[in-house]
Amino acid sequence: MNSPISRTEFISPIFSGMVVLLFLVTNTLFAQEKTEKLPHRKKAHFKEVATGNFISMWWIAQPNKIDGTSVTAPASKTQEDFFNGDPNIAQLLTPLDNKNYQWKKFHNKENIVDLNLLLGKTDYASVYAYSEINVDSAQFSVLAIGSDDGIKIWHNGVLVHSHWVGRGVIPDEDLIPLTLQKGTNQILLKVQNRNQGWGFSARFLNKELVSERLLMSAARGSRDEIDLLLRAGADIEKRNAIGLSALSIAEFGDHPETASLLRERGAKEETVPPPSILYDRIFLPLHKANNPGMAILIARDGEVLYEKAVGYANSKDKIRINTETHFKIASVSKQFTACAILKLEEDGRLRLTDKLSQYIPDFPRGDEVTIHHLLTHTSGIPNYTDKLAKEGVVKAFVKARSPILKEELIKYFKDDPYDFNPGEGYKYNSSDYFLLYCIVEKVSGKNYEQYLKETFFGPLGLQYTGVIPSDIELPKMATGFFKRGRKYKKLPSLDISWFYGAGDLYSTPRDLYAWNEALFNGKVLSEQNMRKAFTPVSLNNGREHNYGYGFELGNFHEQDVIMHGGNMPGWTSFLSRYQYRNLTIVILSNKSPWDETLSIYTPNILAGYALFNKSMDGFSGKD
Repeated sequence: MNSPISRTEFISPIFSGMVVLLFLVTNTLFAQEKTEKLPHRKKAHFKEVATGNFISMWWIAQPNKIDGTSVTAPASKTQEDFFNGDPNIAQLLTPLDNKNYQWKKFHNKENIVDLNLLLGKTDYASVYAYSEINVDSAQFSVLAIGSDDGIKIWHNGVLVHSHWVGRGVIPDEDLIPLTLQKGTNQILLKVQNRNQGWGFSARFLNKELVSERLLMSAARGSRDEIDLLLRAGADIEKRNAIGLSALSIAEFGDHPETASLLRERGAKEETVPPPSILYDRIFLPLHKANNPGMAILIARDGEVLYEKAVGYANSKDKIRINTETHFKIASVSKQFTACAILKLEEDGRLRLTDKLSQYIPDFPRGDEVTIHHLLTHTSGIPNYTDKLAKEGVVKAFVKARSPILKEELIKYFKDDPYDFNPGEGYKYNSSDYFLLYCIVEKVSGKNYEQYLKETFFGPLGLQYTGVIPSDIELPKMATGFFKRGRKYKKLPSLDISWFYGAGDLYSTPRDLYAWNEALFNGKVLSEQNMRKAFTPVSLNNGREHNYGYGFELGNFHEQDVIMHGGNMPGWTSFLSRYQYRNLTIVILSNKSPWDETLSIYTPNILAGYALFNKSMDGFSGKD
């Protein structure tokens, strides 16, 4: 992790499996037309390149599984070797004449081709997809691809892109330069799935889209992408939703080389608006059309500089979000669990080298797993939310709405094979922190909620923070919403017993700010344990991951940043501490997923402004 404020790090992945489930429940990704047997020479043509629409016409082959895989996951090298191996590509460019594959013609009516729905759930397999692109004249273009997981692309039989990666489908994730020839262009994809869902998206970016992508690339500091987009005709003076150009975004994102490239290509310097105007541009639009919203707080050197609450906590009853609105904070909860463990260690009641078997004697391989492994996601214990996702959308969603005893949840995943040997890998997951929750209760002799109240919430005056109750509704709790198309839909709550220790708390920006002030001023942990918590974990082979004990670790403008994001169906959260000038930024929202503008730009801009803009001095943006 090079920066704690990149798009991929801004939202923690703890509930990614549940988010995928909910996305499938609330969205019909595409409608499949009647499958046709292949008539001779009837092909899939697509002509809407200039519109920026997603390619809709495909021939899709029957998938190939890796070495007859059934239950056991093949080794990573086996999967990669399978990805790198291909038959005679020339044969695949004439799918109607290729007898080795069964092909289906498919007209996709949505952005993403969901291969689970089209071909059925198929883990550890690959599939080929073929389309023909017709253009009236030769043209330089940018092909934008999203895939789950690995992706290869051939243009007229020539391999132009290969990316072996584990990820979900995010449209336009990879950009590939292509010079389309006049007439017919053959596009062949190979998509390889590891497990769970799989699919892809593909389109050619028009001028408007390449200009919008330029702003995203500036936020990421991607010089190669910027060079490609400018070649494709991107407007270098394009402004984002809050009025900033690519040059300003690069400057606030601490990407000086990217900013220099933009200046070299003619980007104009601009006067950036004062903080009050800039921040209001970000957040005030969330008042629109009864939408859910968020609450934000920015504080520096112990002084609150900006505090804003926008949108609806409950749109049906017209209840607006205010500074006392309760939000589910999802994975930001982890740091409280980690600090509970560290506090018990300070009190001499456990050691971080203790084995899991000391607390859950019958847990398989528990004598190999330490508390340190659990705190750092290096245990290798499988993530139970991933297992839940594999059960199928409806079954999993219904199951997670019902309460579960901790003994039952442990039993649900304890006999599953480890993802890797303890200490040999890193995989962010819920299981580790649920087991820590169990250890807190066993060692303290109190239930988890009582221990947190007596140890942290009460002494620190966190009156609006607590464990989300399963059986009652808190009067100040916002309602969670999920975005479906252009509208937000109210979500039924998942039962919090599935997320104890990993994502079970609610709070407010003021309380999380107070928590940060106490934590970083030595009122929560000893200095020694703070150093432990904020040290990147080292694997057995010496490789480091930028995760400590319940905290994500990074840097911004060469200064340490200690943070965590949270994401669960209907809720997103972000809590960060920029060590330079003691800057705290809190963003809590009762909607998911994040608006693209907020997820990409907000942390960069807020941190850059609050740290380095002189006009922030003496500024107060409090309502």
